[in-house]
Amino acid sequence: RCASSYRDWRLPNVNEMLSIGHDGQEDARAWLETQGFSNATGPFWYWTSTSAPDPRYVMNASIGGGTGITSRGTNYALTIAVWPVRTASTERRQVAQTGQTSCYDASGAATSCSGTGQDGETRTGVAWPSPRFANNGDGTITDNLTGLIWLADADCMNVHYPSLSSVDGEVYWQEAIDFVTGINDGTYSACASGRDDWRLPNRIELRSLLDFQAPLADYAQSVGISNLNDVGYWSSTSSYHPNGYIFAKTVHPATNAIGYSIKDSEFQREHVWPVRGGD
Repeated sequence: RCASSYRDWRLPNVNEMLSIGHDGQEDARAWLETQGFSNATGPFWYWTSTSAPDPRYVMNASIGGGTGITSRGTNYALTIAVWPVRTASTERRQVAQTGQTSCYDASGAATSCSGTGQDGETRTGVAWPSPRFANNGDGTITDNLTGLIWLADADCMNVHYPSLSSVDGEVYWQEAIDFVTGINDGTYSACASGRDDWRLPNRIELRSLLDFQAPLADYAQSVGISNLNDVGYWSSTSSYHPNGYIFAKTVHPATNAIGYSIKDSEFQREHVWPVRGGD
């Protein structure tokens, strides 16, 4: 009944599951129902085929654009839904691979990928170029997968302008926006690398840095990225919540998590990592 006459369904990887959301909608699930999907307003969290950095856990994804982790074992207190996907036979603009190449059993031990249906076996999406990152020698790093150009110093604000933050390089969301504006107008030129078209990355741009085989935090220095913070980075993407709060999406390179922070909360600060360019 669920096959729709096809026999090549699979569990989506985390990038594929996140690709169907809509950050511009207050209720992305209701929006999906206007696009031809049914029962989208029921579950909020869905399983993916992608393992978490700690292989005892699996990544799950929300229609709202966030991610979480769930134990591979049976957890009767938490129910995650299933939404199968298949690869279209016609050419489309594809989602990038997650980078995952390993598979794990229920205990989190590495196992053969053959027949598991896990992300490490299917590896669906646009393949990563080699090398993935190129050091431009001018204080910037180019991601050859996306064409995005990142500051090589992932905590440039804290290194050169520590007085802007009272908490180890963490600032409020509006302060992050203002800092990038200051880079472009010359106020904070030490972080400009000779350019004036920097911006705060959106949620998808920040997420594109995540490697689900080996988190970026594990190999950042080897590709020329310095001062990567393991707490979290602001994106320019807003997220609406029924209780009236306006969140901004945040990305955490050490854990591969995508979360939310309240924009105007005095308790929620994140780091700033400007970007420019892109395909």
